[in-house]
Amino acid sequence: MKYYSEKIVANPKWSLAGIYADQGKPATSTKQRDSFNHMIEDCYDSKIDMILTKSISMFARNTVDFLRIIRELKERQIRIVFEKENIDIMDSADKLLITILSSHALEESQILSENNRWGIARKFEQSIVQVNYMKFMGYTKDANGNYSSRRSRDCPKDI
Repeated sequence: MKYYSEKIVANPKWSLAGIYADQGKPATSTKQRDSFNHMIEDCYDSKIDMILTKSISMFARNTVDFLRIIRELKERQIRIVFEKENIDIMDSADKLLITILSSHALEESQILSENNRWGIARKFEQSIVQVNYMKFMGYTKDANGNYSSRRSRDCPKDI
């Protein structure tokens, strides 16, 4: 986020409309990507005329959604620049390349999701609990990653 903020502010022809980041959301559909959907709404409301993104895989998680959104934004003359692939949808007439890359991004997202599920299942088989928070429903995690229950000061002692 810092990289894009600085990059946009450094270009006198650009103004920052916002940073839209769905952190920790590996969803393969746009339904669970609140920031992404907010960005697209802002595009439709003419608040954004250019999207700068790291890669197709960060933008697209579903080929059908991706191609639909690309087409709709392109019709509205909204540029999308994918830095990693060096593609600007307004300059690129190669729809096949974009389709192939978005399909690859979808496959990559599905593989990562399957790998995560597999890893969690293996840890579960070994009785290893994985929670990605330091404080979790009345438990705290120590420096070694072990959980212990902790009473809140506000909690009555008889609970």
